[in-house]
Amino acid sequence: MNIILVEGMDGVGKSTFIGNFLLDGQTAVCSHFSYEDVIKQPDPIIRYAQLFNEMSTNGCTTLILDRGWYSDYVYGLAVRNKEEISMSTIDILERLAMGYGSLTTFFLTTSVDTAWKRCKCRGEDYIKDKAMLKTVNDVYQKVIKIAKTQSPSTIYEVRT
Repeated sequence: MNIILVEGMDGVGKSTFIGNFLLDGQTAVCSHFSYEDVIKQPDPIIRYAQLFNEMSTNGCTTLILDRGWYSDYVYGLAVRNKEEISMSTIDILERLAMGYGSLTTFFLTTSVDTAWKRCKCRGEDYIKDKAMLKTVNDVYQKVIKIAKTQSPSTIYEVRT
């Protein structure tokens, strides 16, 4: 199974990126954990293992994750002021994913100004102000550097 992780701050263009990927004739299952999913299964290793197992059992060849463990890390620190997932857990999750096939991570980036305009355009209410979005972006930039040097997956940084 090909697992594709699409990461990035609000307003960066993840949904558009995934939509364009799917328009290129790819057949894939898109997944995103909701807040309710996290409440039902707070352990990210179990949560992702269950998803990977289910998709593998159902014959899924490409699984696209609209945000994943990196976003859990970034938004925990930048928005909720707590480490909700550790970098060592991220390493375990990446190795788990690779046990099911290939793992490719796309970090989407754009300027804070552009992302903020997109958030305002679509009526975003989770990100309260541009300063919060800048904090999210700053943490993502640090995470991208770490991922590029430490992740066992294939990493791409795409400017939108």
